[in-house]
Amino acid sequence: MNRFLNIYIFLFIMTDFKQPNNQTTTTSYLKALKILSPREIEVLEFVERGYSNKEVSEELSLSVRTIDAHKRHICDKLNLKGRSALQKWIWRVKYDDSDY
Repeated sequence: MNRFLNIYIFLFIMTDFKQPNNQTTTTSYLKALKILSPREIEVLEFVERGYSNKEVSEELSLSVRTIDAHKRHICDKLNLKGRSALQKWIWRVKYDDSDY
């Protein structure tokens, strides 16, 4: 459960301090967290850190194929195509202050 805390703490901080013109970015991340399962959020956090499928599978004691399936489900739910698109999405919604 502790793995989820830093995402939620980040979101509360960003909700309080984001400028109004970037509010849609925060909202899109919050919306994503609502549609993803807890395990998908956990996998998403590892993707954010740059872990490979093998590293994630070792950390979560799951098979590499299961991790790949979770990532495919995340991408499907977020309408993204592949790991690089997922990493770009994470960067954009969490770190980029430009207007989208």
